[in-house]
Amino acid sequence: MKITLIDADSLCYIGKEGDSEQEVIDKVDQALFNIINLSGCTHYMVCVEPFSNNVFRNKLVASYKANRKDKPKPPFYKLVKQYIISDWAAYGINGYETDDVIISLWSKLKKENPFYEVVVAAMDKDYKQYPITMFDTYYRRFGEVKEITEKRS
Repeated sequence: MKITLIDADSLCYIGKEGDSEQEVIDKVDQALFNIINLSGCTHYMVCVEPFSNNVFRNKLVASYKANRKDKPKPPFYKLVKQYIISDWAAYGINGYETDDVIISLWSKLKKENPFYEVVVAAMDKDYKQYPITMFDTYYRRFGEVKEITEKRS
């Protein structure tokens, strides 16, 4: 069994002025189908950060991602996020970022099912701190698979 855990947060940024809603939804579907097909998974789970997410790190460190606070979201951000949540049954936990949720799921799956192949599909560099198999979704490296190992000193 091969399971791909998909970090879909970056997909919320698909779409630009001039695109129709249907064009944007089609791009999201195409991106997710490409990940599912090219990762070779038998099962998958899509994860996205909830709308009203009050991430615990913001409570601990006031400056956490403060540089992003005043940046406007793209025109289709809410539409895409709602679509991913409703039509792709995306999973997220309030108070946690998607990478935290995915790494927790990955750890649980690997512990309870050591013979399963579990792949994380994402472009977020934060995943590079974990010993995982990563299917890169960044457009310039799309489909590259990297085995990230623990570095020992």
